[in-house]
Amino acid sequence: MKNYIQGKEFKYYDILKASQENLTKEFFTAYPNYYDPDETYVSSPNHQGPHLHSWKIYPVKYIPKFYTSIEDIKNAEQFQAYYKEKFPTAYNLVQYFQDSVSTAAYLILEPHSYIDWHHDVENPDGTRISVHIPLDIPNGDLALDVDGELNRWEDIFAFYNEKIHRAWNNTDHPRLIFLLDFTKKSCGVT
Repeated sequence: MKNYIQGKEFKYYDILKASQENLTKEFFTAYPNYYDPDETYVSSPNHQGPHLHSWKIYPVKYIPKFYTSIEDIKNAEQFQAYYKEKFPTAYNLVQYFQDSVSTAAYLILEPHSYIDWHHDVENPDGTRISVHIPLDIPNGDLALDVDGELNRWEDIFAFYNEKIHRAWNNTDHPRLIFLLDFTKKSCGVT
């Protein structure tokens, strides 16, 4: 099995591609030049210094069962309500796909940062596939490495996030994507 489903090979490519520009505009309307003084994001615990808080998550939809505390659930629900107003295109995508999508979020990978090898906790049974929509991708040394195969966010792609993977951004600029985790069944993917 290959690690990526590239571009138009993905069932919902045209719908996602049509949303790409508005997803970008809405994020930068809310956070010009990534400026977020209120820190309205969730930080990933998948880091140790010096990369602590280098992976920022703006959740539009996230299944609470993957959170580990009541406080995490409360924060996620609060953020999701907050982002509904800020990101109508993202919210409408979630509404359109309904239960086919379990997770939807803007993800920032800060400059000169690294996400170590991991399996996604949101997909322990391998029934989902993760889709990345590139929004602001700097030139230079950055990539997603899935089981030894690299992707540099040149176009929309899906990948099997139950496989071990890592990411890095060795540039001077943040990397911004929009992520959707689809059920494999809804996409016709095995």
